[in-house]
Amino acid sequence: MTGAVTYLRAQYASVPHAPKLVAGVAERSFRTAEKWLTGERDPDLESALNIARHDPEFRARLLQAMETA
Repeated sequence: MTGAVTYLRAQYASVPHAPKLVAGVAERSFRTAEKWLTGERDPDLESALNIARHDPEFRARLLQAMETA
């Protein structure tokens, strides 16, 4: 499980309708977001960038990961 998935699960675990919310922000399907939140799949780059546009903490973590890579 990547840091992106870990973050998404931690942030949205207690949010009602989390897959629908994450799917809307990421501009992806409900099922795709559901797979991210269960740890079954990781977000692709475009999805991660879409999430980063709407979530400052996710964006900061993404930038930090890029700097340390």
